[in-house]
Amino acid sequence: MEIVLIEKALERNAGNTSEAAKDLHLQRTTLIEKIKKYGL
Repeated sequence: MEIVLIEKALERNAGNTSEAAKDLHLQRTTLIEKIKKYGL
């Protein structure tokens, strides 16, 4: 489920991790860690 939410947020924000993190109410660094963890 978390993977899908991250993928959708990245799509909505054209791959911009800063904006996707704001969408998901996460810190940018946390989002980047999750992207690496899930291999996105």
